[in-house]
Amino acid sequence: MRINIRCLKLNIYSLLLGFLYAMPVIDSISGALHESYPVGQFYRIIFFVYLLFILMKISAKIFSSIMCFFLFFVLFQVIVSTPGGYVVKSVQDTIKLFIPIIMISLFQILLKNGKIKAESLFRLLNYWSLIYPILIIGPGILGMGVPAYDGAIGWKGFFFAVNEISFIMSSLVIYRFYLLSETLTIRSLLMLCLNIFCIIMIGTKTGYASVGVGMVVLGMLFFRERKFRRLLKIFIVTFVIIIAALIFRERIVEMTAGFFDRWFYQRQLSYSTTDFLFSMRLRRFDEAFTLFCDGLYFVFGWGFGGELVGMPNMEMDFLDILFKSGIIGIVYVMYYYLKVFLRIDRKNVWGKVIFLWSMALAFGAGHVLYYGQSGMMLALNCIYIKYISKKEV
Repeated sequence: MRINIRCLKLNIYSLLLGFLYAMPVIDSISGALHESYPVGQFYRIIFFVYLLFILMKISAKIFSSIMCFFLFFVLFQVIVSTPGGYVVKSVQDTIKLFIPIIMISLFQILLKNGKIKAESLFRLLNYWSLIYPILIIGPGILGMGVPAYDGAIGWKGFFFAVNEISFIMSSLVIYRFYLLSETLTIRSLLMLCLNIFCIIMIGTKTGYASVGVGMVVLGMLFFRERKFRRLLKIFIVTFVIIIAALIFRERIVEMTAGFFDRWFYQRQLSYSTTDFLFSMRLRRFDEAFTLFCDGLYFVFGWGFGGELVGMPNMEMDFLDILFKSGIIGIVYVMYYYLKVFLRIDRKNVWGKVIFLWSMALAFGAGHVLYYGQSGMMLALNCIYIKYISKKEV
């Protein structure tokens, strides 16, 4: 990965990219120090203010529009959260909800006006798809970091939230599949394998499913576009990988046995396959929906911090936004992201796959739309997909 230093002129826009380049390292440090110092929270508050500063500077109209909705959200979150005493958590999550919204709106303007080039986004993604694996694998090599789950199952480096880092790695794996569909090189294949290896180490169902989605889309596109020579190369490389996997099968089984034992145990506790796939989250729906309809929560919800006092927490983002911010909140969020989807060119297959899969993970596994790390990854997904077909690989 080469970064052209001459392109990194220091201005408010390069500093904006600098915030994003720093994110993996900051979140890794934040995970290591989460019990002592809220490094990640300070970083995102500063980043949030900086986003607003640039947006106000370049487009007062869009700034005013977003700020009106943001302040409205904050106001009704304060109102519904005050009786339960969880105002701070509700306001924090409101900021996290609006960071990707502001990011997307701001970058759309900057890219349109040429203040930031699309190539800068792809350089950033290339960097992330290298630094994240380093920060996950590196501590393990040094005998440091923490398991992804209790009982020494899986590995996530120093990152704290396993669901968020899983979404980030799932997004980066899909991105690397896209790059492989454009240029089949040893380098691109090795980078894909490196990111898949991290998915295996983290061990979430959504991560494994993301690898499957990437493989299916890649294969379908190659057959549709009759890139049989490229497909043959992939089959050959895949065969070599399978041989290597057989050679190291004992080590691989040792790494993954904990995941499958855990999944088998969850499956025994589950009422159905659907219950298992959603990690038993749907069991909370009846209680949450009854409370939502019976109380005075239909319009404004019970606040993002309600879980602190025992209110249901679905861990399925669209349902949580509905229950925690009411009809008004979910309509605004869905309307905003629908506009993002409608801007994707109809021939942009990878763009549609990346967006829809991101939304599917937000719905099914949660921890995306109003979470710090994964929310910023979601924003980047929504920004760069528009330029996929225009990118020179």
